[in-house]
Amino acid sequence: MKLDETISRYLLTARYHAESGEARIMEEILSLLKDVPSIDDQISKQIQKIRDFGYLNAIPVELSVASYFAGKGQVSRMEDFLSSAIEYAGRSQQDISAKVAEIRALIKK
Repeated sequence: MKLDETISRYLLTARYHAESGEARIMEEILSLLKDVPSIDDQISKQIQKIRDFGYLNAIPVELSVASYFAGKGQVSRMEDFLSSAIEYAGRSQQDISAKVAEIRALIKK
């Protein structure tokens, strides 16, 4: 398989996971491309678009899972997912502070 085909497959796979809100998997796939010498500006821009899209899509996924764990009283797991959601929101320039507070309040109920 040629290098260009490999890059295309990685980008396609990363895009699929970005669309699904699976930012961790998306990042693992994109990290495989970081040392490829033939990455040009166009591919770098594609990678950044995929990342931006993936982070934006991951926020509701992470918040949903955090809410699930909050409802189960599993504070540590809840905080892990909230931490990811906050990180992705920062990268996407989204304010999710009200939603984070709402989820943390579920623990006290």
